[in-house]
Amino acid sequence: MLLKNDNINISSWPNLFKSNYYKIKQVFDISINNKSLSKILIVLGTRPEGIKCAPLIAELKSDYYRSKFHIIVLSTGQHREILRQSLMAFKQTVDIDLDLMMNNQSLSDLFHRIFFQINEQINLIKPNLLIVQGDTTTALVSALVAAYNQIPVAHVEAGLRTFNLSNPFPEELNRKIIDSFAKLMFAPTTFAKEVLIREGACETDIFITGNTGVDAFYQYYKHENPNKNNSILRIIDNFKKKSLNKNHSVVILVTMHRRENFQYLSDMCRAIKTIANEHNENILIILPVHPNPNVKNVVLKILNNLNNVKIVDPISYDIFGYVLLESDIIMTDSGGIQEEAVSIGKPVILMRMTTERPEGIYLGTIKQIGIFYDDIIKAVNDELINIKITNQTSKRNIFGDGTASKQIATIIDNYFSGKYKSNIQCMTKFRQDSIAQYVYSYTNISSHSIRRDMMINLTKVQSALTLNEILKIPSQYNISKKNEDIFALTAVIGLYRREGLIRRWIEALLIQTHPPKEIWFIHFASPIADKLDIEIKEMRSLFYNGSDYCNKWCIENKCKLDNIGKDEIGSNCFDKCLKFCMTLPSILFVGMGQMQLKYFGRFQLALQCRTKYVIVFDDDCIPQKRYLEVAMYTINTKEYRGILGTKGTPTSESYYYGPVSKSSQIIEVDVVGGSWFMESEWVKLMFHDKIYSWNTGEDFHLCANARKYAN
Repeated sequence: MLLKNDNINISSWPNLFKSNYYKIKQVFDISINNKSLSKILIVLGTRPEGIKCAPLIAELKSDYYRSKFHIIVLSTGQHREILRQSLMAFKQTVDIDLDLMMNNQSLSDLFHRIFFQINEQINLIKPNLLIVQGDTTTALVSALVAAYNQIPVAHVEAGLRTFNLSNPFPEELNRKIIDSFAKLMFAPTTFAKEVLIREGACETDIFITGNTGVDAFYQYYKHENPNKNNSILRIIDNFKKKSLNKNHSVVILVTMHRRENFQYLSDMCRAIKTIANEHNENILIILPVHPNPNVKNVVLKILNNLNNVKIVDPISYDIFGYVLLESDIIMTDSGGIQEEAVSIGKPVILMRMTTERPEGIYLGTIKQIGIFYDDIIKAVNDELINIKITNQTSKRNIFGDGTASKQIATIIDNYFSGKYKSNIQCMTKFRQDSIAQYVYSYTNISSHSIRRDMMINLTKVQSALTLNEILKIPSQYNISKKNEDIFALTAVIGLYRREGLIRRWIEALLIQTHPPKEIWFIHFASPIADKLDIEIKEMRSLFYNGSDYCNKWCIENKCKLDNIGKDEIGSNCFDKCLKFCMTLPSILFVGMGQMQLKYFGRFQLALQCRTKYVIVFDDDCIPQKRYLEVAMYTINTKEYRGILGTKGTPTSESYYYGPVSKSSQIIEVDVVGGSWFMESEWVKLMFHDKIYSWNTGEDFHLCANARKYAN
């Protein structure tokens, strides 16, 4: 059936099989009798796969691993010639070439041709591990065939996602399927690892290595010298020499090749034309054009007659990196170019609606602007202004430091050495039990053992610990991370009838070892509202960025508390306080007139905070200087993650004990009061149910709902 449905000359199949069979025999003649070598089959199909796998192939074939691995490189021929050229640039070759590409071949046709042939090769080679890279049809089909033959799969560049199966298609589909069964997943970034974990991958099968494409870029352009006679490099060199006496000459490299952008190509080209005309001799645009006639014809029609736009054929890898290095702005819809450009500090304008590499966007090194005319023009003009102002680059190792291949080789070596043990949390029973406990937690149809364990766990109270014992428990937080956004904090203080506290509050929060990012004061229907307003006005005049009062207060209080000697107060401490007082937390005062919501209103205000953590205080619970640090540490432990307070009330149906407060100890209770330290998202739990009385009971309402809906 397979041959009958395939639109090829059937008579050519036997010769093809025979040719490849003999080639395989030749590959294995050297080591066929050496049973100790682990056979690793690396399957490639496209130019990017070749570039990104070349440093890994070189590492696995190095002298160190020569006595451990036998490496076979197989090409399906998706990009046959340019794949070979790319590998040759790194002094690597293909061992087996299937040459499966045909004109006008659909993805389905290519899929089953690759499947049939790879299956034949795997049955002949019998590899111990198959390595694929990225998200091509070659990668998907090869991985599937290996899985069907019960051969473990290693996926280089795992965890990249747009979360949109149509964009890019079929790449998003391909990589999701591969990662659903790969045994070794080499994620380029922490972000990619988190994606895999959230999809249910076993964490012990995921390794953050960086991207091998960065390895390739660093390795090749570190050792090779550019061919100065290359026409593209000559064009750039002449442009820069001509513009030597001009302040602002900019080279812009543009690449556009994504299938999903073809329908917008005309608009994208019109935007480039507008940019070229606006800046004329001050910019040079280098545009390698895709050989696809549907692309090339559009580009030539719109951009062919512009003096400062150079349309060139696709640039070979041995030259492309030098063009990248000589460029000032990169406009692209490519994935690999994003990684390379960011690694050498080039600003990237990303012409895509989605991307599987969002790390650069979140960290500010890549600007994703889409594919529309106006957005492209604005982004380029903004970047041209930015270049004139800053005239500098910012190198970031977001996608790797050039050691990914070495890390991957070490991991594979450890895998074959048996150093990675099975994780019980990835086993069938553990996962099924975890799901069952969630699905059946509020029903009585689950098994007796599950219900028994659930009841025991729900009623188990955490042990009372001293502060020193708490600080010995592993936590995701430590004081060195106090300035990271993920640990930012907003403090909300409710005022009512006590005078003279605002200054004490501000100073107590500023002196914290982990000060809040924002401080919010609020009062509802206060009987001393006029006096509070006078206090607030005075505080505004004392605590603003760079105020003399802040500097004086800091030197007298904060420096001494930091144990700085007297001799340093005049210099070291003064500079420290000057910097501190120039970046004070944002302080907000909110007066709500006669509306009486003093109990729940401060929590309603807390809903608006922009930080991950929030603490709501009663006005009589002024904290000591390490309170926020210790609370942040505690809430980021696994065992004591919950709403933290300064007073606790254990309650049950049969008895009631009054408030419990111990500064040297932490104990689990049903209701906390005085202060409420929590993740800001948890505040929403308070308003999950109807408020029975707005006049009191906010502590009971919050804690009861936290138990009920979030345990």
